[in-house]
Amino acid sequence: MNIRLFVIVILALFIQDSIAQPSTYRMGDVIRITQGDTLSNNTILAGQSIEVSGYLDNDLFSASRIFLLNGNITDDAFVAGQMVSVYGHIGDMLVSAGETVVIDGTIEGDLFAVGREVRIGQQARIQGNAFLAGGSIVFDRGTIEGTLRIAGEHIELNGTIRNSATIYSDDVTFGEEYEASYGTTITSSEPLYRENLGVIPPNLTMQTKETNIWAVILFQ
Repeated sequence: MNIRLFVIVILALFIQDSIAQPSTYRMGDVIRITQGDTLSNNTILAGQSIEVSGYLDNDLFSASRIFLLNGNITDDAFVAGQMVSVYGHIGDMLVSAGETVVIDGTIEGDLFAVGREVRIGQQARIQGNAFLAGGSIVFDRGTIEGTLRIAGEHIELNGTIRNSATIYSDDVTFGEEYEASYGTTITSSEPLYRENLGVIPPNLTMQTKETNIWAVILFQ
């Protein structure tokens, strides 16, 4: 998984967007936007540790080792870091990559997350679609209002999907609280056996074929 490629993409988006709009820049080892802070321009942050607890009334672009969101972003967020944790509110799309990505807040748009470990927590509310790729992916009792497209080496699913789920993996486990209203499709490169899938959901379709799961999740 090439996290550096993702950072390049974020920087390209930042350059294109920052030319058109005024931006606020902050750089340093530790960056904190506290609960009482309000920033109205595009916000560009770079540092070792970044914590956003305030109110950002535009897009966020962030690169750091540790990123924590407890505050409110009214528009899109593009975040790259070793440890990315989102517990707050994002008013539109979140695009994120890291060694570990934890989503346990509200995202009103689509979610794109790539990481060695990706976890969707029980407080997560994704009001758009979710596209997830990683080594280990856990979807633990959160809610996705749109569709889920997911590719990973090990996947655990125990949340609610209001639309359909498309899964690319050779190792999938379903929990008792898993639900996909419009069905679930698993594509694997080797045969899967129902007795190894946990609690089998209704409307489950399984197919076996050779496929590059990373190409699928990135380009489809």
